[in-house]
Amino acid sequence: MEVAEGEFKPAFPIKPAQQLVFVHIPKCGGTSMHQFLANAKKVQPEPELSTILAGYCEPALHKHSKAAVIRDLVGPALWQTIFTFSVVRNPWDLMLSSYRWWLQKAGRFSSLRAQADEVADLGSFEGFLKSDFGGNRINECEGDILSWLSDENGQEIVDFVGRLEDIEQALQNVFERAGLAGYSEFPRLNSTVRGGYQDYYNAETKRLIQTRFQATIDRFEYQF
Repeated sequence: MEVAEGEFKPAFPIKPAQQLVFVHIPKCGGTSMHQFLANAKKVQPEPELSTILAGYCEPALHKHSKAAVIRDLVGPALWQTIFTFSVVRNPWDLMLSSYRWWLQKAGRFSSLRAQADEVADLGSFEGFLKSDFGGNRINECEGDILSWLSDENGQEIVDFVGRLEDIEQALQNVFERAGLAGYSEFPRLNSTVRGGYQDYYNAETKRLIQTRFQATIDRFEYQF
């Protein structure tokens, strides 16, 4: 079934009601996070701040916008005023999920169908990882995990980064620091069906991920 992008309600990284920014790295639980945050309430809301933030929620603001792009949009002063956070994921697990997304879901979008066909024609997960799709992108977006979190000098500019593997602990941190109430169970949306990610790797493909995401692996203490 083909899906037109316009059929989806936009999911903006800026959350006016919660007065925060969620930097959505592809395949890191972001679809679930957007729904989860929609049910959260600011304990001490500032209506004027919410109005200001709502003014930046335009269609041109992509849900996968990097932190530096969002900061440039709202300005450094406002960026420092609001709570900003993101969620990362084990790179070996993430890139397998990205590959499955290309095979199972990307082709439903008219703008991505040709690229999804290219990925399918690669013929294997190893071929994917050796291509531009697996070597320079996460889904359709160019960049590595840390590029979503950092400025042009490589400095992280978000207040908090949690690991998807420890999502409940991370969310408790977010709720406390952002002054939110209405905590509920974290949903699991937009997942791809498969077994344990380790089963899909060999020595070479394991090394490819290690090389590409070494800084992320070190920063967040990930292991294969």
